[in-house]
Amino acid sequence: MKGQVNTILLGIAVVLLAVLLGMQLIGGGNGVKEERLNAAGDQNQANPTANAGNQGQQNQPKMSQNNPAQNQNRQQQNQKSAREKKAENAPKTSISFEKKKHDFGEIQEGDVVTEKFSFTNSGDEPLIISNAKGSCGCTVPSWPKEPIPPGESDEIEVKYNSSNKKGNERKTVTITGNTQPKQTRLTITADVKGGGNGNSQGGGGPQIQRQGSQ
Repeated sequence: MKGQVNTILLGIAVVLLAVLLGMQLIGGGNGVKEERLNAAGDQNQANPTANAGNQGQQNQPKMSQNNPAQNQNRQQQNQKSAREKKAENAPKTSISFEKKKHDFGEIQEGDVVTEKFSFTNSGDEPLIISNAKGSCGCTVPSWPKEPIPPGESDEIEVKYNSSNKKGNERKTVTITGNTQPKQTRLTITADVKGGGNGNSQGGGGPQIQRQGSQ
């Protein structure tokens, strides 16, 4: 009888020991998980700037860092649009040119010639020229970007590149501003002779400024 009791007590002790060991194993696993989570949280708290930077890089829109020319063109277009809106909303004035036509006469192919067209703000409001555009890439105008007070004068320079041109040439420059009418057109003509001193590839001929008849 005594031997049976000892056997039962021994069995109970083994079961209890097994239960305790199982509980320790489970608790240890949870402890490892908690330690890992705590370590990850500490790392995020220790480097919040890096985390914010990574999130900012993910949310930041892509820029054309490898194409500065495209960014510059976009900026110029925005500035041009702003000038056009300013001119459209400005009170109307008038513009008077000393002449609207210029004949360069006979030039050699490849010559780069320029002419300046003088004008006056003949109205009562500041004159804003929002744009000046040649009829082709060979005709490039330069114009004042700041408003011109009433009664004041300025000029528009027109450069004509005769590379790859022959014969009687006629080009126009359209001036846009807060004028009535909105656009004014200038005209240049030239008789381009081939086989001259010009450079037909790059337009590297001499720049010539000639006065022609109106």
